[in-house]
Amino acid sequence: MKRLTAVISATALTLSALVAPTAAANDIQYYTARNGVTIPVFKTADGNEGTLVFLNGDGTRRYTTPDGHFIQKITEEVKNENVDSLFLLPPNNQDSWWRTRDVDSWCDAVREYLNTLQTPAIEVAGYSGGAEFIGRHLMLDDTTWVPDNTSFTMIGGGSIGGYSVNPPAPGKEGTKLDWVVGHNDTWLREQPTFSARHAAERSETEYKRTGFDNTTLELVSGDHYNYDFPQILGSSVREMKSSAAPAPQPVAPPAPPAPAPEAPAPAPVPVDPGAPVPPPAEKPAPAPEQKPAPAPAPEQKPAPDKPNKSSDNGDASKDEAALAWGRVWAFLSSLLVLYKGSK
Repeated sequence: MKRLTAVISATALTLSALVAPTAAANDIQYYTARNGVTIPVFKTADGNEGTLVFLNGDGTRRYTTPDGHFIQKITEEVKNENVDSLFLLPPNNQDSWWRTRDVDSWCDAVREYLNTLQTPAIEVAGYSGGAEFIGRHLMLDDTTWVPDNTSFTMIGGGSIGGYSVNPPAPGKEGTKLDWVVGHNDTWLREQPTFSARHAAERSETEYKRTGFDNTTLELVSGDHYNYDFPQILGSSVREMKSSAAPAPQPVAPPAPPAPAPEAPAPAPVPVDPGAPVPPPAEKPAPAPEQKPAPAPAPEQKPAPDKPNKSSDNGDASKDEAALAWGRVWAFLSSLLVLYKGSK
């Protein structure tokens, strides 16, 4: 028990000597995923040739600060590589990426965040608990989400925790998976139930067996508390850049096919003129219009002489009397006829 306390105290003193006080809150960016999980993010460097994403280990939250020695040393190493440097902290102010019952929703949030990065390549690295989060959760059962040109490095951990690894999604078989572990990162009094070396060896074997064909296991000197993070991450970033597939060049659309040559116009077909057509007959001049002879003027009869009223008054009176008696007689005759006809 005294040895355990002494080791923990010595470790705390060593790490505290490497870091500065906690950074102000305005140095932190936050990403909130669609499922409501919010991830704190430190961005310490900008670049356009790739992105380093780092997940911290259990109990190291207070050391993972923008102005801390730990992050500054890593940033200085990768800054020359012209890449973004992003440090993700566990949500909900927790101090472990994998010791939580919300690990599945955290996985979804991290997957979503990684797919928002506008970058030609991504290197996701995790130490201790961050490595466990990658090995036994983030990559274990689903890789359809993995962006192109993304690689993973697990330092001092990365076990599968007794779970089964699902085969890689189509096209993800070549995803780069590296385990970096110390020769002496094994069972110790301070970690009697966990051997990072044994876990890394078993995990790398299982991922390879299920179809991941780009896995490596690298043994380095030291134990769980003295990894050379700047050197390890700098090497991972350089490998990421060298193996990233170049961005596809825009493909020019194919030229339209040349138009087919026009068929030559057919030769004119000779036409048999046949017998010569006689010229049209001349039309005879029209006969002069025969106008009818004018009707003869009516014969002009001399007007009768007007009677001399002064000499004929007597004769006219006689004629009028005779005409009146004639009318009376005719009337009587018609009555007689009607009478006889009625009998």
